Amino acid sequence: MHPSVIFKVQVTEEDRLAFAALSGDYNPLHVDSEY
Repeated sequence: MHPSVIFKVQVTEEDRLAFAALSGDYNPLHVDSEY
């Protein structure tokens, strides 16, 4: 990969909740946007 290549990804609330469901990690730091 060339050093100047930049990837941007927008993580949605749905993405965060799907990750929590898959990993079992429901820590408020990771799933609560107001925490």
